[in-house]
Amino acid sequence: MKNEKKKNFELKLWKPIEHEDVILSKSIFNDSGFDKHIHEEFAIGVVSNGVMNGLIDGATRSINKKSIVTMNPDTAHSNWALKHHSYSQVAVNIHPSYLTTLLQENFNSTQVYFKTGLLENETLSNEFISLISEFENNELSSLDYECRLIEVINKILLANTCIHEQRALSKHDVAIIKAKEFMQDNLSTNITLDDISQEIDLSKYHFLRLFKKNTHFSPHVYLMFKRLEQAKKLLQSGKSIVDVVYSCGFSDQSHLNKHFKAYVGFTPKVYQKFFI
Repeated sequence: MKNEKKKNFELKLWKPIEHEDVILSKSIFNDSGFDKHIHEEFAIGVVSNGVMNGLIDGATRSINKKSIVTMNPDTAHSNWALKHHSYSQVAVNIHPSYLTTLLQENFNSTQVYFKTGLLENETLSNEFISLISEFENNELSSLDYECRLIEVINKILLANTCIHEQRALSKHDVAIIKAKEFMQDNLSTNITLDDISQEIDLSKYHFLRLFKKNTHFSPHVYLMFKRLEQAKKLLQSGKSIVDVVYSCGFSDQSHLNKHFKAYVGFTPKVYQKFFI
């Protein structure tokens, strides 16, 4: 675990369970925040001190330590501190694959999602904060930590999840899914709006309106997020920054640095130091 700082933002990241896609974070936002964005993982976060403003479930909310923020993958959200104020947050980002067993045992289904972006449960919030604090201070063994993490996640799942109901997909639903898959498969390629519209057999004007309505982002912005998420994975695995640049479709290191820093808060080199 390493600690890095910049003027208005402090961050710790660590991957406590080897070979598992679970990342813990502890951050302080001082008169700063992040614009609307998405993650590929499920995210659970608690404000441990102060008040966070955030875009949750499409509305601006003020959040304190009595609540737990629960984000589904690919869900638009943002967070920021009030002007001239700060807040602290602890969070865990969990790849869907890690949750498969828990979801199967609790719901007999892996097609489960958080039903709301904000869970009001001060007791569970305090339990989550304590767990992160004890792990950070080396008060827990790896076994004890993972057992307690699973217990906390399990409680949150039971309190704030719904089984995804199967329904017939409309032509537009299928088009959005195919467009997202096409972009994911072509992260290293300089694809155009025409390429996507031809792939899904819709006019580019119709597709553009449909995509923004569904995701709250333009295709260009969404593709950039996916490239940055892939860059994070490659950096965590130890890939060189040069490899990341070309694997994720960036024109050069400067291009990657600019967008990565705006998205994560640090340059790729600094980010990689948390994991290597």
